[in-house]
Amino acid sequence: MDKIYNNNSKKLEILLVEDDFIFAESLKDSLEDEGFNVTLVKNGSDAIKIIKNKTFPLIISDINLPKKSGIEILEEAKKRDKLTKVILITGYGSIEKAVEAMKKGAEDFITKPFNMEEFLLRIKKILKYREQEAQLELFSKIVNDKNIFYGIVGKSKVMQDIFYLIETIADSDANVLITGESGTGKELVANAIQMLSNRKDKPFIKINCAAIPENLIESELFGYEKGAFTGAIKSHRGKFLIADKGTLFLDEIGELPLHLQTKLLRVIEDKTITPLGSNKSFNVDVRIISATQQNLEKLIEQGKFRQDLYYRLKVVNIHIPPLRDRREDIPILIDYFIEKFSKKYNRKIKFTNRLINELISKDYPGNVRELENLVHSIIVVNKDKEIIDSTHFSPENSNKGKENYLFGVFDIFSPYHDVISKFEKIYLSKVLKACNNKKTLAAEILKISRKNLWEKLKKHNLG
Repeated sequence: MDKIYNNNSKKLEILLVEDDFIFAESLKDSLEDEGFNVTLVKNGSDAIKIIKNKTFPLIISDINLPKKSGIEILEEAKKRDKLTKVILITGYGSIEKAVEAMKKGAEDFITKPFNMEEFLLRIKKILKYREQEAQLELFSKIVNDKNIFYGIVGKSKVMQDIFYLIETIADSDANVLITGESGTGKELVANAIQMLSNRKDKPFIKINCAAIPENLIESELFGYEKGAFTGAIKSHRGKFLIADKGTLFLDEIGELPLHLQTKLLRVIEDKTITPLGSNKSFNVDVRIISATQQNLEKLIEQGKFRQDLYYRLKVVNIHIPPLRDRREDIPILIDYFIEKFSKKYNRKIKFTNRLINELISKDYPGNVRELENLVHSIIVVNKDKEIIDSTHFSPENSNKGKENYLFGVFDIFSPYHDVISKFEKIYLSKVLKACNNKKTLAAEILKISRKNLWEKLKKHNLG
């Protein structure tokens, strides 16, 4: 089974309350194997003491405990944080207890013994819902409801029109093509469509066509039978079969090789797939949401993208404009990111109007993602400041003189890979300096794993 929670910076914490030693240790081991950080206590009284000083995303508790019951733990947890999810376990089922637990806000009521794999899948689903609830609550605190739509922030007319369009088409089965520059939020739009659709409880499978080598993407999409090629030691279900009755999100669809475009077109038309090495076809009912930052019409002119596939994918087109064309959205995005990172670092942070105005005036070739990274960088570099002004904002982050600076560093006639390598070294050096050489923090800002950062530092002899 895939790990339920995998985050390079911090493991998600679970409070486990169970007085049966053998069962408790077994459950704790299973949860830790899935990537959780588990706090185990043996009685209800100790659990409540912990809850009063610390919140947990998930609490798993036996209902019959020494000193305090699971119901009392549930009540205290909900009083402390309404987003905390609680699963109650009992050695013997009781409809009355189950009804009482659900009325008081329990997420689930489970009788021992139970299937561990099914239990872990249930946890995954519960935490996914909790994450969505947490995001929506966070957004509602920052901006007026009309400016937030399933994780997408925007008060500009163009963004409000996009919200309306998503709501209008979400419940249909029409394929959707989302276009826009890198960092504009294409995946967020795909998420919103899925969450509003009649397939919201069905599989939502994402695949980045640019991130998978060309020789592997066909088997990833369509699967293969054992022995289909060298190394195929067992059969593999492709993403289309896994997404059956649900939605498949194909990011960077412009990178899909031409021969696979033909196969994808056939799937859309026939609603069947044939795994590699198989003589058997399977019916699939999959809605396709695709996204690209490329101009597919130009790719069609160049013979790199099939026109018939383009129209099959673009039954509905949602184009997200770059941030520079909707500057009125920047202030509320800044507020959102400040709130997000204030919670992350347990700090009260405020940007002065002068700093906000400076951020609004910038161009953002990386769009919302770049703005988020910039706000994050300003906050972590100014870790001892509650009020951050433009005087604390490094001139290196400014657009001023950027073009001249870059051309001063790079010879425009240098080989492409030499320029990229040189830029990477300079960029990594500056990030490390800003983070006081704290590599974990640098990796977090760069949004890469610590291992990946270490390999890049080694490559450039940065230590």
